[in-house]
Amino acid sequence: MIRLMIATLICVVLIIPDDAATCQVNYSPPLSNTNNACPSGMSITQNTQCDFTCPTGYNQVGSSTVYCQSNGLLSDQIGCEILCEVNYTLPVTNTNNACPAGTNITENTQCDFTCPTGYNLVGSSTVYCQTNGELSDQIGCELITCPVSNYTSPLIGSCESNSTVDWSTECTFGCAEGYLLEGDDTSSCGVNGQLNGSLPT
Repeated sequence: MIRLMIATLICVVLIIPDDAATCQVNYSPPLSNTNNACPSGMSITQNTQCDFTCPTGYNQVGSSTVYCQSNGLLSDQIGCEILCEVNYTLPVTNTNNACPAGTNITENTQCDFTCPTGYNLVGSSTVYCQTNGELSDQIGCELITCPVSNYTSPLIGSCESNSTVDWSTECTFGCAEGYLLEGDDTSSCGVNGQLNGSLPT
């Protein structure tokens, strides 16, 4: 008995309608397409998935996964933006609260800084995150100091002759036995970096 075997071949053909949407994909390094489905400068068909990532030192703009929508647009923006590391210590104060110490900020973010009385600001009071990943200026506070002029006996002082003292330091002066002091017996280091008044004699 001969059994006739008839095989039926069924082909499923995926038909893409002529009016199916396409999306233009445009991006530039350092953005990377991790699933290699969406080369920059190419058009992709509706529902195509694109996976993207940014390297260390960059913040990803938009979603890490986007799709080609029926309106011919990607489901989200794609890109990488540079990050700047912000490092400073007290007594520096970030007055606009946009740049906490130890954080990363994105390109063009503005940081406003100030120092308390007794300190001079090192760098600019306003800095920005630049396109090279560096802040536009340094950040810091420098304690104000005042020079103490050279003096000799019989003048006696609590602040060493020919030295420097910190802001608000008070120097007291007197004379050796047998001498009278002419001038003020105290002098303080001011915010202008000078002792107020002149040394007595």
